[in-house]
Amino acid sequence: MNPLIRYRLGGNGTMENSFGKSTEGGVNNTGITDSPLCRACMEADETPTHVLLRCRGVAEQRAAYLGSPASLPEALGYLGGLLNFWSELGWLE
Repeated sequence: MNPLIRYRLGGNGTMENSFGKSTEGGVNNTGITDSPLCRACMEADETPTHVLLRCRGVAEQRAAYLGSPASLPEALGYLGGLLNFWSELGWLE
Protein backbone atom coordinates (compact mmCIF):
# COMPACT_ATOMS: atom_id res chain seq x y z
CA MET A 1 0.00 0.00 0.00
CA ASN A 2 1.09 3.53 -0.69
CA PRO A 3 2.16 5.27 2.55
CA LEU A 4 0.96 8.62 1.17
CA ILE A 5 -2.64 7.49 0.97
CA ARG A 6 -4.81 6.94 4.01
CA TYR A 7 -6.76 3.70 4.24
CA ARG A 8 -9.79 2.88 6.36
CA LEU A 9 -12.08 -0.07 6.85
CA GLY A 10 -15.22 0.36 4.75
CA GLY A 11 -18.72 -0.41 5.96
CA ASN A 12 -18.74 -3.79 4.26
CA GLY A 13 -15.37 -4.82 5.70
CA THR A 14 -13.28 -3.86 2.67
CA MET A 15 -10.40 -1.41 2.73
CA GLU A 16 -11.05 2.01 1.19
CA ASN A 17 -8.46 4.62 0.34
CA SER A 18 -8.83 8.37 0.88
CA PHE A 19 -10.36 8.68 -2.59
CA GLY A 20 -13.28 6.45 -1.52
CA LYS A 21 -12.23 3.59 -3.77
CA SER A 22 -12.31 0.05 -2.49
CA THR A 23 -8.96 -1.70 -2.51
CA GLU A 24 -10.63 -5.10 -2.78
CA GLY A 25 -8.85 -7.08 -5.46
CA GLY A 26 -5.59 -5.25 -4.93
CA VAL A 27 -4.31 -1.71 -4.86
CA ASN A 28 -3.37 -1.84 -8.55
CA ASN A 29 -7.04 -2.18 -9.52
CA THR A 30 -7.70 1.32 -8.14
CA GLY A 31 -5.10 3.04 -10.31
CA ILE A 32 -2.92 3.85 -7.30
CA THR A 33 0.82 3.69 -7.85
CA ASP A 34 3.78 3.71 -5.51
CA SER A 35 4.79 7.09 -6.91
CA PRO A 36 6.06 9.64 -4.37
CA LEU A 37 4.66 12.44 -6.54
CA CYS A 38 2.26 14.93 -4.99
CA ARG A 39 -1.33 13.87 -5.59
CA ALA A 40 -2.38 17.50 -6.05
CA CYS A 41 0.08 18.59 -8.75
CA MET A 42 2.06 15.48 -9.78
CA GLU A 43 5.09 17.78 -10.22
CA ALA A 44 7.23 17.06 -7.14
CA ASP A 45 7.53 14.62 -4.28
CA GLU A 46 4.72 14.99 -1.76
CA THR A 47 6.56 16.28 1.29
CA PRO A 48 5.27 18.58 4.04
CA THR A 49 7.47 21.40 2.73
CA HIS A 50 6.17 20.97 -0.82
CA VAL A 51 2.48 20.87 0.14
CA LEU A 52 2.59 23.60 2.79
CA LEU A 53 4.84 26.05 0.93
CA ARG A 54 5.18 25.32 -2.79
CA CYS A 55 2.49 23.13 -4.37
CA ARG A 56 0.57 24.97 -7.09
CA GLY A 57 -2.17 22.33 -6.97
CA VAL A 58 -3.31 23.43 -3.50
CA ALA A 59 -2.30 27.10 -3.67
CA GLU A 60 -5.87 28.42 -3.38
CA GLN A 61 -6.70 26.28 -0.34
CA ARG A 62 -3.32 27.02 1.26
CA ALA A 63 -3.87 30.78 0.89
CA ALA A 64 -7.39 30.53 2.34
CA TYR A 65 -6.36 28.60 5.45
CA LEU A 66 -2.68 29.40 6.00
CA GLY A 67 -2.07 32.67 4.20
CA SER A 68 1.37 32.80 2.58
CA PRO A 69 3.75 31.09 5.00
CA ALA A 70 7.43 31.74 4.31
CA SER A 71 8.70 28.74 6.26
CA LEU A 72 7.58 25.36 7.49
CA PRO A 73 7.54 26.49 11.17
CA GLU A 74 5.34 29.42 10.17
CA ALA A 75 2.94 27.11 8.30
CA LEU A 76 2.79 24.74 11.27
CA GLY A 77 2.26 27.57 13.75
CA TYR A 78 -1.50 27.83 13.27
CA LEU A 79 -2.96 24.43 14.12
CA GLY A 80 -6.58 25.36 13.41
CA GLY A 81 -5.76 26.62 9.92
CA LEU A 82 -3.56 23.61 9.27
CA LEU A 83 -6.31 21.16 10.23
CA ASN A 84 -8.85 23.03 8.12
CA PHE A 85 -6.41 23.02 5.19
CA TRP A 86 -5.88 19.24 5.35
CA SER A 87 -9.61 18.68 5.86
CA GLU A 88 -10.49 20.83 2.84
CA LEU A 89 -8.14 18.72 0.73
CA GLY A 90 -9.80 15.55 2.04
CA TRP A 91 -6.43 14.23 3.18
CA LEU A 92 -7.52 13.66 6.81
CA GLU A 93 -10.07 10.98 5.95
